[in-house]
Amino acid sequence: MRSRRIFPVFLLFAFCFLAMVVAGLNTRKPIKKRMNSKKSEELQVICPHLNECADAFLLYNQFGSMMIDTGEKADGDLLLNLLKEKEIDSLDLLVLTHFDKDHIGGAAAILGQIPVKTCYMPVSNETGDLYEEVMEALKANGTEIVFLTEPVTINKLAADITISPPLAMNYKESTDNNISLITSVKYQSSALLFMGDAEKERVSEYFLNQYDYTDYDFVKIPHHGRDKRSTEYILYVLNPRDALITSSKEEPENSEVLQLLKKEDVKVWLTKDGSVDMTIDREGMTISQ
Repeated sequence: MRSRRIFPVFLLFAFCFLAMVVAGLNTRKPIKKRMNSKKSEELQVICPHLNECADAFLLYNQFGSMMIDTGEKADGDLLLNLLKEKEIDSLDLLVLTHFDKDHIGGAAAILGQIPVKTCYMPVSNETGDLYEEVMEALKANGTEIVFLTEPVTINKLAADITISPPLAMNYKESTDNNISLITSVKYQSSALLFMGDAEKERVSEYFLNQYDYTDYDFVKIPHHGRDKRSTEYILYVLNPRDALITSSKEEPENSEVLQLLKKEDVKVWLTKDGSVDMTIDREGMTISQ
């Protein structure tokens, strides 16, 4: 008789314990999936193959996005498609290095569809229909327009971005190229330098007055690789691992510039051969084409 009484009590105890366990499981907070932190920290840099010999660079990660130059007018749709493909629906920064049509041509098309927070440009006496079109597009977009008169360092994309303006409005040679803004991007342990179309006078000015002695891993060679003198000056100061030239089959780079770079064991990437993509993370920079 005693054993029959004990069994129901034990069974009741077991059911109570099981109910408590189930209740505890039901109230436990769901486990959040851990984010891929390595991917989230990557900075992507795309140097697209454009319709002609022109400059446009897209930099983005989870922290934001920016563009340096916008190619020719014919490149506007191509760049908009690139932004759509990368799911970028706004730009934090737009840097227009100078006002040649192969650097600002696609700006109005982008501004017509993509919100742009701030645009940096050099001070100049520029006029002309294309310039006016870009200015009207910037105003219609509600973009903050900054005509740069002194270097500025901005922390965007979790990077230190320094934009350096020319120190003069007129130069002995090629004023339209030599007013180029020069943009430095430092991310993790890598450093990139985009030099617009700066020629020797502007390049020497930059290294004498604005260069911060950073050891740059990557340099966008100015003026489509046509100016041997500016390249000589760059290689005198810097020892980059990689260099990029925006050129085309119709407007090729100077063969002497290529020889200078290869002589210094610099890996040269040409956009005429296709888009160049860079990924930068804590481990360094990888480039593919």
